[in-house]
Amino acid sequence: MGDKDDVNVDELTARAAELQLESAASRSPRSPGLRLRIPNPFEREDEVMETASQASPMGHAGTSRVAAAPTLPQPPRFEGRSMQDRRDFMHKYETYLGAINALQTQWSGAFAMPVGACIESKTKRMIARYEFNQLPGAITEEQWVAYFLQAKTPSHVDYTSVDEAMKALRMQTRWPEPESRMMNLQSDMEAILDRFNLTDLAFQHEQRRLVKYLAAALAPPGFKAVINTKLTLQENRTYKHEVVPFCSWVTQLMKEFMTWEHAAQVSGGQPGPSAQNQPRSGSGGRGGNGGRGANTGRGAGGGDNTPTRGAQGSPSIRGGRGDQHGRGGRGYGSTRPQESTRPQESPSRGPTPETRSGRGACLKCGSSEHQVRQCPLCSSEEAVELLRGRREQHAGTRGVSMNKFDVVTASDSVLTAGEDRGTVEAAVEGVPVKALLLDSGADTSLVARGVLDSIGQAGKPVAVRTIHPVRLSPVGGREVVVQRMATFSEIVLTTSAGPLLLRNLACFVEEDNSRMELTVGRPIMKILGYSTDKLLVEARDAQAEWELGGDTSPKVDKDQSSPTSLQRIYRLAVAAQDPGPDAEEEDIYRHETRTALPCMQPTNLAEVTHYLESKVEIATRMGLTLDGSAKLRGILQMRADSFRLEFGHDPPVRVAPMQVRLKPGATPIRAQPRRYSPNDRAFLDRHTTTLMKHGLIFKNHRSRWASAPRIVKKKEQADDPLADPRMTIDTRSVNERTEPMPWPMPVLEVVIGELEGAKVFFVLDWFRGYWQLPLHPDSQEIYSFVTHRGIYTPTRVPMGATDAVAYCQGVVEEIFGDLLGTCILAWLDDILGYAEDEASLLEVLDKVLERCEKFGLKLHAKKCQFFATEVKWCGRMTSAQGVRHCPERIQGLVEMQAPQTAGDLQQFLCAVNWMRQSIPEFTRITAVLYDALDRAAQIAGSRKKQRLLGRRRHDA
Repeated sequence: MGDKDDVNVDELTARAAELQLESAASRSPRSPGLRLRIPNPFEREDEVMETASQASPMGHAGTSRVAAAPTLPQPPRFEGRSMQDRRDFMHKYETYLGAINALQTQWSGAFAMPVGACIESKTKRMIARYEFNQLPGAITEEQWVAYFLQAKTPSHVDYTSVDEAMKALRMQTRWPEPESRMMNLQSDMEAILDRFNLTDLAFQHEQRRLVKYLAAALAPPGFKAVINTKLTLQENRTYKHEVVPFCSWVTQLMKEFMTWEHAAQVSGGQPGPSAQNQPRSGSGGRGGNGGRGANTGRGAGGGDNTPTRGAQGSPSIRGGRGDQHGRGGRGYGSTRPQESTRPQESPSRGPTPETRSGRGACLKCGSSEHQVRQCPLCSSEEAVELLRGRREQHAGTRGVSMNKFDVVTASDSVLTAGEDRGTVEAAVEGVPVKALLLDSGADTSLVARGVLDSIGQAGKPVAVRTIHPVRLSPVGGREVVVQRMATFSEIVLTTSAGPLLLRNLACFVEEDNSRMELTVGRPIMKILGYSTDKLLVEARDAQAEWELGGDTSPKVDKDQSSPTSLQRIYRLAVAAQDPGPDAEEEDIYRHETRTALPCMQPTNLAEVTHYLESKVEIATRMGLTLDGSAKLRGILQMRADSFRLEFGHDPPVRVAPMQVRLKPGATPIRAQPRRYSPNDRAFLDRHTTTLMKHGLIFKNHRSRWASAPRIVKKKEQADDPLADPRMTIDTRSVNERTEPMPWPMPVLEVVIGELEGAKVFFVLDWFRGYWQLPLHPDSQEIYSFVTHRGIYTPTRVPMGATDAVAYCQGVVEEIFGDLLGTCILAWLDDILGYAEDEASLLEVLDKVLERCEKFGLKLHAKKCQFFATEVKWCGRMTSAQGVRHCPERIQGLVEMQAPQTAGDLQQFLCAVNWMRQSIPEFTRITAVLYDALDRAAQIAGSRKKQRLLGRRRHDA
């Protein structure tokens, strides 16, 4: 480069400063306050969008000086494959468009990149090929916007998966502000909803569900319990249906709760949430004349702040308490520093880390003025050894993290809920067992012979069978040989939360043990939810490291056994603000906050077993062989819990409850109590008392719905006048306000064809039919009924509801599924089993009873028939010879007299018409009768003609 090309830097700088950047000015200035806003393409639904970036109306006639121009926001780039990637791109594009709109000023505008231009080239070609089947250049901006908007529509709505994912939702308590805690909880919930693309849909239709998610995720547990209790009150019912008011309400209550919580922490010395997340400090030292420091780390000394060194800790502050590691002084210490009792180190070994001046000091004398090689007190050989030892020490500790941990005792364990000796109080078949061992290491369950002897003395039957000898090898004991196995229908374990009922537990019998002992093996404990890994995970969540070298004997924590003064004051304040109900209101509050499902209690199966034994005898008389009788008896003994004779404290069938949908604008219906005869009133009293006793209904003083019950006579009352009638609910008005549930009912004439080739049958009948089916809590009040005693709300599906039949048939198909049409037929609560021989029939019976036991479905022991060559099912007699009508149903038709008039003939034809599908060539047989009826109608004329002739005769 020549000299003429050399330019002075200062001269270039001066020239650049003199330059003016010219730009086109607006042809017509905008009005003050006018802002050009580019519309969001993902929020426009019906408008036609020319382009994602509208053309600027600004002209370029004039010139103006630009003093400064902000950097334009960079548009997002889409190169994803999934629907979630599309939604993420839309969110980023909306953020980008908001920034672009912020740059729209009075005199200038910013250009927004169209949606189609934000797609990566390879991704764009692939989408154009597979989604549009066009070239990328042929796709319009509207098509690209519509492509991304597809991701906003949920393809599959499955709240079951959402419910499972929401179980991990937890409120984080590390923030000291309630708003921060609530905002993070809301963000976590919406993140889960976004993952399933259900955010907008859930906020539109499922706000009650969202409130349940948030309420279940609240923390700490004390605050969560308060919120759940308040939600049961009638005054707070609005918060159960709307998310935003619920969050505001919870935030306000959290402020009050955290105020008391902070005061309790200050008074009780407990660290707050933020302090708990901080790393622990070092061990405390021993104060001058103070006592032993408490584990709470509370400073209470009155001495000075002179640093001292304890005999077994690091320097601490005199008068303060130490933490959980050491001893802190309490009281008044002296002002003179105490000398350490640790002996002095030998000079040849060098200073310890505590006495070294700092990093880089001499390894021999500890001076920071020189290094170990220049130390006058150290020879060169000794310096080399010290440096080698230093390097080895550094290499040995590299990559190893040292964490401080606490020494805890059994009384300090956060997982200890009470004394646990591995035994619980129990009752086997109603006989108390003093100690029941829950042994997670035993491979099988074992019962002592003494338990069987006690049950036998009580007169209760137990299913005991002989088996091939089995040798058991207990740990540390002698070998046990067992030859019998007992199956207990009921074992009740007493827990702190209530009784736990085990049914049909099979145990080996230990013949040489006469004590009242029962060992539940590991397989059963695993079924009940016992998991070694789960227990260790809970311990790991509570504390990462546990020191068990101290005293592990259980101790009573006095701080937990009695409340503090602040706690007592707070309880009095709460009691004054919200007094509990008095004796008269207790029943109302209990039912307003009650659960909709009854509790489980053991049921006496002695009478059921007696009836089942009689059914086996009937089956034997019907042709069942001795081997078949023995097998049937074993099946019924094993599945005896699936049968009932009267109402019990049994939970409903384990299926999704029936939930009805009201028509838009439906209003509650409340019928007036009807007048009943004295006998019917007495029956209503007995019936409602029984239903309330077993949790099938509850008295509802706040119900806005009420239907009248209907008393229907049973056919048993014709033979027994003292027999009780049947109570149903007149739900016609409710049915008019509900949307029916569609479900295809089986066509009997079609499904009966599956019985071809069957020779033996059994018939099963549900116990109390619909009363076993659960009713959703949201739909229970709708079917409330009113009697002369008050209003009662059912917890089970009522007979006569619009969806009852369809729901019941759906439950049948859910329970028996693959068995239907292959070995059984089912019409609502009537089940027909069929097979070609008795062995196959008993296998089918065992499968059906197994399904009943799995889903908790109970059968009527009196109405079941377990073996027959001809059975009655759905009004038809079924046998190997075919299907015929039940004689009882057609007896009235058989006894009809021959028709004498045209009216009698019409009545006869209407009566036999319901049998036309069962009578071959019905049309040909009845054609002559229908012709005679038509001729009689022509002669008699129509009703109008008859009335006209009658008037003329009257006038004449």
